[in-house]
Amino acid sequence: MTSAGQHRVRVLAAQATARPPPLLQPGACVGVTAPGETEAPLSSAWYASAAPRSAEPSAPVIRSQLQKDDIFHKRHAHNTELLKKLQEGLEWCKKGGGGKYVDLHRSRGKLLPRERIERVVDPGTGFLELCPLAGLGRYRGEVPSGGLIAGIGVVHGRECVFICNDATVKGGAMFPEGGAKQARAQQIAAENHLPCIYFVDGGGAKLDAKEGNSQKTASSSDGVPTVSFVMGGAAFKNQAVMSSKRIPQVALICGMCTAGAAYIPAMCDESVIVKNNGTVYLGGPPLVKAATGEDADEQELGGGVMHTSVSGVVDHLVQTEEEGLGKVRSILEHLAGRRPKESLVGMARPEPPKYDPDELLGIAPEDPTVSFDMVEVIARIADGSRFHEFKPHYDSALICGFAHLDGYPVGFITNNGKLNRKSAIKAVHFVQICGQRFVPLIFLHNTEGFTYDMEQQQGGIVKDVGRLVATVSCVPVPKFCVVCGSSLGDSGMAMGGKELDPRFMWLWPNARLSRNRTAWASTSTAHDDGVIDPRDTRLMLSRGISVAMNAPRQDGSFGILRM
Repeated sequence: MTSAGQHRVRVLAAQATARPPPLLQPGACVGVTAPGETEAPLSSAWYASAAPRSAEPSAPVIRSQLQKDDIFHKRHAHNTELLKKLQEGLEWCKKGGGGKYVDLHRSRGKLLPRERIERVVDPGTGFLELCPLAGLGRYRGEVPSGGLIAGIGVVHGRECVFICNDATVKGGAMFPEGGAKQARAQQIAAENHLPCIYFVDGGGAKLDAKEGNSQKTASSSDGVPTVSFVMGGAAFKNQAVMSSKRIPQVALICGMCTAGAAYIPAMCDESVIVKNNGTVYLGGPPLVKAATGEDADEQELGGGVMHTSVSGVVDHLVQTEEEGLGKVRSILEHLAGRRPKESLVGMARPEPPKYDPDELLGIAPEDPTVSFDMVEVIARIADGSRFHEFKPHYDSALICGFAHLDGYPVGFITNNGKLNRKSAIKAVHFVQICGQRFVPLIFLHNTEGFTYDMEQQQGGIVKDVGRLVATVSCVPVPKFCVVCGSSLGDSGMAMGGKELDPRFMWLWPNARLSRNRTAWASTSTAHDDGVIDPRDTRLMLSRGISVAMNAPRQDGSFGILRM
């Protein structure tokens, strides 16, 4: 393969290839229109035939230089093995507590968390689960998904955030990883104005969990207190703030809702409780007896009949979980005051990439510190593999340009190897253009950092990178981050990394976020939004952009940028 850092002309003339018929791919945005249909039409006087004709895309098609040689096949085999590990992890987390804990759960007429979600989302739609591998390799494998399932699904045509305790995992107690996922899900809901649906079935914070020590079990009693309690308090504040911004909060109480968790339904706009299974109280019968001497059973103290007829804490009483899930759908159907999603100028009909996404497995090297040609990645993500590269002759280390992804206009920023001053200057210019045009930014990470030799430092690289960080931080457009290789040091931050709050951040299985931090280590602590199959990159980004369009457009300004 040609060195990734060597600049080369890689495009075909746009007129050299005929545009394939429009094809809606899985996960494609709904209601996408052809160019011009979302904008005011021009006068018919401009057209010779008195009617507009559909214009062909002008952006050139990338000419792939991928060679399916021994290196390609070796990389493909390596990444296929990583995908097997990913699949094994996903199967592990779907089992929940497994065995007798699942059997006990079902004996009470209760569904598993993911089954509840399946019954609420619209038929035929997918579910974007956040960080499903949280807890992997921790607590001796006893806390799949961190004990909490979170993600985004579509209900009555509206994207919603789901936050669900898994009562089969240590009674639904909140571990640090689960707390981090809940906080992240609420952040996504707040940023993107998505309704929150809580399936509550747990006993509050796990205060004695040994945080991440794989030598201890999840039920170890000698652990240090976790931050889960504090994180739980922040979750209640998040609910209040979101409700004040007219972001609906809805809860279904499927089981125990004790201690701090009791505030979740109490702070929702509307709530539902399952008779006999659902209970809501700050202190259970033993605690009440010890504190006051009163005898009370669970139903008297916090049962569904009492809360819907006496205390008023809960709004709807249902006989079964199935009925409760239907009630949640009914609540979502009747939400009022929904604002229309933002529309982007320059939308196009979605079309698949010209090149097979399966080839991504043969592009990413076994060693994530080895640079590889990121234009080949863009060619397998962008619509029609078309790419309008920006400043192609100014610094070949940083690659940026415009494309469409599932019909959405987007700006790609990526790199081949280490970055430098010119890389930062080029990126700042491009990010500002995307901000002016309200074009979502997609950062594809493949960087080992910036070059810090004497020439670069005397030239002011600190200032230039600072300007890039400031620009990416303040640009008022949705930002998305996919770590395709290495994302090391300050270059990972400057390239729209986690520190700069991208709307979503996903990792390929081969990714490395520091010299010693693999994708698996990162996702086990819920540091990201999940490890994904590289072939699903386009699907995930399309869903992410669709989610981001629920938020109102913001006007942004930049602080002082040092010259």
